[in-house]
Amino acid sequence: MLMIRLLSALLVISCASTAFARWELRVCQDPNQLPFSNRAGEGFDNRIAALLAEEMGADLVSVWVPLEALEYVRSDLLDTGRCDAVIGIEDTVEGFLTTVVYYRSAYTFVSREESGLDLSSLDDPRLAHLRIGLEKAGIAPHHVLLGIGLRQNLTIVGAGDYDDPSYLAAPVKAVEEGLVDVALVWGPVAGYFARASAVPLEVTPVTPEVYLPYLLMAHNMVIGVRPGDESLRDLFNEALARRWDDVQAILAEYGVPLSPVPPPVAPATDDAVYRVGLVVPMTTSSRTDLREVAGQAAALGARLAEEADSSGLQLDVLFASAPDAEAAVRAARRLVDAQGVRALIGGVGDDQARVLARVAEEEGLVFLNVGSADQSLRATPPSTTFHVEASEEMYLGATLDHYAALGVETWAVVHPDSPEGQRWLALAVKHIGGQGDLVTLDVVAVGADQVAFTAEISRLLERGAEGVLALLPQRQLEFFLTQLQTFGTDVVVAALPDPLSQSREGLASLTAAGGRVGAHPRLALWETTLPMEEARQLVELFEGRWGRPMDPSAWAAYAAVEILRAAVEEVGDSTSAVAGRLLSPTFSIDVHKGRPLTFEADTHQLLQPLYVVETDADGRYDPTLAGLTAVARFVAVAP
Repeated sequence: MLMIRLLSALLVISCASTAFARWELRVCQDPNQLPFSNRAGEGFDNRIAALLAEEMGADLVSVWVPLEALEYVRSDLLDTGRCDAVIGIEDTVEGFLTTVVYYRSAYTFVSREESGLDLSSLDDPRLAHLRIGLEKAGIAPHHVLLGIGLRQNLTIVGAGDYDDPSYLAAPVKAVEEGLVDVALVWGPVAGYFARASAVPLEVTPVTPEVYLPYLLMAHNMVIGVRPGDESLRDLFNEALARRWDDVQAILAEYGVPLSPVPPPVAPATDDAVYRVGLVVPMTTSSRTDLREVAGQAAALGARLAEEADSSGLQLDVLFASAPDAEAAVRAARRLVDAQGVRALIGGVGDDQARVLARVAEEEGLVFLNVGSADQSLRATPPSTTFHVEASEEMYLGATLDHYAALGVETWAVVHPDSPEGQRWLALAVKHIGGQGDLVTLDVVAVGADQVAFTAEISRLLERGAEGVLALLPQRQLEFFLTQLQTFGTDVVVAALPDPLSQSREGLASLTAAGGRVGAHPRLALWETTLPMEEARQLVELFEGRWGRPMDPSAWAAYAAVEILRAAVEEVGDSTSAVAGRLLSPTFSIDVHKGRPLTFEADTHQLLQPLYVVETDADGRYDPTLAGLTAVARFVAVAP
């Protein structure tokens, strides 16, 4: 029944604000859960959401879905970017980054006024002689009453039919109709429906609010956002601080019995601060989603650079979690319009890099791409976009040069039959054709979603190439390597150094899939085992702060913050001045790669060394710092 309700209600979206706003806030709300919310906007959380959106200058969009299954809401809506926040969850719910508490309400005794019971304590001896209704089993009052031996007095009244607009009112109605003498109901539900009762009812909060051993009689209610989305959490907190009295007035209007909660204090604004927005996917703690892994590492790198500031510039990084391109656009608009950022960093994944470059161009901001190697982004780059991440051409050229130096000259190429695959093939063939000693013996296109490659592998090996250039995304590459190793071949496999595959998790996954054939050296933007002194200083600082190896995306975000800091210190915070300085032939910056780095004028690409990395074919994945570090090791600086 719950899944039917989820499917029927999901993603019926409406705009609740009337004034035009430049950024969109998507909030998951229940379409039929008064007094909290309903599709008509009649609940107090509906009104609080609209009030806060107005305060933040946002266009509120409601994503209607039953909030009974919060795990579903978090994993299938919030974590995927289909909504950005949930109004009205308990502060103990896991999987959310939460705001300050905006109200606290206790369980209450609901009884007829004519009964004169005036109950307030679960220790009241009169309860042993009363019929007691409960909204559901397992709530804190239920445990207390069971513990004092009142099992025979208890009746689970339960909620009504979800399709009934007043379905939460069932326990209150049971008192009204005389089915029970008293009911224990959470405050917001009790206060709201008792007011509407035809029979005068008395609502009294349970005291004390804590019964040993630590059974809480009151719930703290907060707003939940995606983990890592600190900038949105902070924006909600600021709006709550500014509109605190209005929020409390709405709750009082709905009869919510409130326990004292200290009001938040809005932080003072400082126009002298240079604010930078980091927009990356960092929703969960999962180490299997490589986009999430790269995004989380980028956040750690950016935070390290922010904390390590020794200059006179006051620079703040605002962190936004965006699972997909649409969420990235919403986050970027929010950071610009509501939080005053002057530059953007992000681009984990080609889709997010494209949209962030577009938003930055439209908003007149500098954007530093730290996660997409897409060559097409470098072809005609927007005037304010710069690439800290290396390009596909840099990676493929360095890969082929490395293996040419080892004597591998004849190549078979496998690529997906997709626009990206065609782009990768063109770059590879261009480089092979530009090297007199390199030869392409065969080119094999595979389906974009293909996972069985036995026929293609047989064909590639029959041509007798010394190396196979596998231009495949991570998941396809894992299947390809798993099947290739069953052929017992010694052919060299050079993989596309996709930025997402360069994390420790990505390297370990490829090695686990391909064994020895998956452990051939590959190119990386950065390597945590670099032996050079300037690199070791940064790696040790990162490991000491975060307790994990410094992945390439962490270095890229760290470098991006340092690049912006250096440019702004020199020329001020004007976008045109910063962009002009980055493109100046006199601009260079040392970010622990052994020499000053500069941007290429035509492509806005940071010119920098890449590194040859070798994975441990016999190693096992160990999530400790030592175990993750041992997944791979530095071999050489790429030619």
